[in-house]
Amino acid sequence: MTITRTSSPGGIPSNPPPEFLRMEECVQWDPLFFEEFAKTGNLLSQSLGPLSQYRLTERPDDFKKLLEPSREFAKNHVFLALIAKREGKPVGRILLTFRVRESRGEAVAAGWFDSENNVEVAQALFERAQNWAAQIGVNEIRTPIQGSFFHGYRMLLRRITSTGPVSSVSTQGQKPFFGEPLHPPHHAALMQACGFQSSGLWHTVQISVKQSWEQFSSIFRKFFEQQGSLGNRRLKAAAGAPLRVRKVDLTHWESELLQLHTLLSESYRKMPEFEPIPAAEFVEAYRDFRLLIHRHLVFFLENQDHNPAAFVVSFMDPLPSLRLIDRAKDWSFWGSKVIRPIACLWALFRLRYPYFRRMLVVYIGKVERPDLSVKGVTGLLGYQLTWNALIHLCPGALICYLAEDSPTYRSLPPHLPRISEYGMFRKSWSSTEATVPNSGAHK
Repeated sequence: MTITRTSSPGGIPSNPPPEFLRMEECVQWDPLFFEEFAKTGNLLSQSLGPLSQYRLTERPDDFKKLLEPSREFAKNHVFLALIAKREGKPVGRILLTFRVRESRGEAVAAGWFDSENNVEVAQALFERAQNWAAQIGVNEIRTPIQGSFFHGYRMLLRRITSTGPVSSVSTQGQKPFFGEPLHPPHHAALMQACGFQSSGLWHTVQISVKQSWEQFSSIFRKFFEQQGSLGNRRLKAAAGAPLRVRKVDLTHWESELLQLHTLLSESYRKMPEFEPIPAAEFVEAYRDFRLLIHRHLVFFLENQDHNPAAFVVSFMDPLPSLRLIDRAKDWSFWGSKVIRPIACLWALFRLRYPYFRRMLVVYIGKVERPDLSVKGVTGLLGYQLTWNALIHLCPGALICYLAEDSPTYRSLPPHLPRISEYGMFRKSWSSTEATVPNSGAHK
């Protein structure tokens, strides 16, 4: 169902002039609405400037995977999608979701936010968002969160080069990587103008194979020299059971995803933006990632009973290959019939054999349980990961989205260059502050 409302931050006049916003809303899966929703995002992403070339084209199927009624995400959430228009032209959009089943959420997640650089557009979107949140009994919005913690959150605030910070629309420094939450610089300013407060900062840092080898091999060697077991490279947990490194088993990918779901939920439960999701929803979200995963780059540290103490999830940056496939979908007839199959085959080959590419380390964690407590975990995981990077002829890695107070961050070599900074925003209010939703005509 799509509803059209007339809206403006200053109220609704009886005969609104053309410059006032028209708000289109959707609360259940509608292919036509989300086709326009995706087109709106693609149109407004041009404000990224040169970085827009690194953004994959949004398509209706991206939202179908989440919001079609048969999907696990849709079974557990309610949503409200908004498109703001002025004189028929899209000028903003946002998708609000809230978990109502399988552990009720704490806040409305506001994701896929795009807006022209106009505070009135942002205010209209977030006013409607706040009213909807109040309607379902929630008094907090967190943004940007694309559905949930596990589907994508945070926004790029700035890129950083050796000469200092630069605007997020600059192509200086490291190129964007797969999954990086690219946002134009005015988005953060619009959120703050709408009453949102910063709720956290994260950084992506760059480390070369040489730096990694020097750091982690020395930690690794020092630890085992102290233990008197340098030759067999074995760790022991607090209970005395030996630990070993186990590579991911891609032939049983869904079982491994269930393992990862348990580990991530246990390791990250204290993070401020974390909200648990059901295992079935997690598996559905990450099932297709099997194409990006290599068994040397995802591994677990386990005891003899196969209980994991720590884990690493990393992969070679697939963005160049995915961009090629993405562009091939829009080629002309002859390009699509002749060149596109060749381009797609080459891109798939590069996905499976991604040598000479930078590595993305996206998850590192350990289990906080007394029987699995062990010192030296970071050294062993770093050593193993560095060795696997050498096997893939990887020049270096990006360790992605490190919180400033993260134990992993503190264990890394000092003075590693930060390449990007990311943020989150939140807004809360008392129940008496919620406003009555704008009235409007159904269309």
